[in-house]
Amino acid sequence: MSGPRPRAPRRPLRALLLGAALLLGAALRPAPAAAKKKEPVEVPIEVGVGPALHFVTNDTLSAQQTFYTGLRLNLEAVITRDVIKRFEKKIPKQYRKMAKNVDEAKVRLGPMMLIPRTLLISPAGLSDSGQSAMYGAMWDLIGLGVGLGPLTVSANVQATYAYISYLDGDEAQTPTKTPTKTPKSMHFLRPGLTLSAEVPLRFNDTVGMSLGWRSTFYPPQELGGGVTALEMTREGTIWHIGQAYVTLDVRFPYSTRL
Repeated sequence: MSGPRPRAPRRPLRALLLGAALLLGAALRPAPAAAKKKEPVEVPIEVGVGPALHFVTNDTLSAQQTFYTGLRLNLEAVITRDVIKRFEKKIPKQYRKMAKNVDEAKVRLGPMMLIPRTLLISPAGLSDSGQSAMYGAMWDLIGLGVGLGPLTVSANVQATYAYISYLDGDEAQTPTKTPTKTPKSMHFLRPGLTLSAEVPLRFNDTVGMSLGWRSTFYPPQELGGGVTALEMTREGTIWHIGQAYVTLDVRFPYSTRL
């Protein structure tokens, strides 16, 4: 019988992500009754709002509307380095070194997760070829992020619902036939994996701005089909939505006890 396998060295990125997760769990979990008296602490809540443009990877929808508009919403609790340092003793000893690598961590807790990350509000007619419309919302369910220089890179599991209306029909014109188009609509409902890159800009401790791009990849849904439709058709499928956004971010102090 072979002996135990040697442990692989810890990678800095893995340590950073694990440290952030453990710190948040240790700092934000309720303390037992017998624990030391809780201390007051100020945890900033960041609220961000701004426009977003969405690009759907589907020939029919992209031809009828180049982009679809929406509203990007940020609502997160911010765990700063000062909070990490102050409550270092609440973190298990074996993870304290990893937690020290975290400059700042953002988390969506409890009711925050019910608020959509994006509202899709895109009527028809936004461009010369604007013949389709999209209304709905996107929710971030769970994810992790890490800072890489000026960028914040993250991955999230997302849920998306959208009501989409568009025109379908034969666009080919012949001497005896005029192009005809029929109004159609569908309900798009899918889980997705989102990869994001964001540049956060801080003007001061209270006000900042975020510019970013996120790509969300879905199990393909047939254009015009139901939520269970996965087969490929001539109209194609919806399997990817890209989002470019900019938000104005404001941090409000929130007092709690940890």
